[in-house]
Amino acid sequence: MIKKRIKILVVEDIEVVRQTTIDCLKSELKDLAIIADIHQAADGFDAMPLCKQINYDIILMDMIMKKIHGEETIKKIKSFREDAKIIIVSGYEDNEAIPRCVDEKLVNVKVFGKPVSFIQLAKYIQEIV
Repeated sequence: MIKKRIKILVVEDIEVVRQTTIDCLKSELKDLAIIADIHQAADGFDAMPLCKQINYDIILMDMIMKKIHGEETIKKIKSFREDAKIIIVSGYEDNEAIPRCVDEKLVNVKVFGKPVSFIQLAKYIQEIV
């Protein structure tokens, strides 16, 4: 089976959610013959320097975080990585920032609500990488 290698950044402020996302996503992607090198950031401040150094195939972004919210982080990342593929994963699907991000074409992919189906998320990642 051919294996594809991709780089993913998970931006999530809750450590247990971040680690669960990484573990489950690696497993589901492996089943789809995708090897994922997954990095993590606890907030947008941690994410931005990583995004400047590494050209991630996918960035998974939480919207509600303590230090800097997802919307502001997305705007800053898009200012220097216009082609970044960002998937919003949020427990607040009715958050008014989500439609703004999509309407402003800041997010060129999909929004997943929490709790997320890692099978569906992995299949979607497979489609867009």
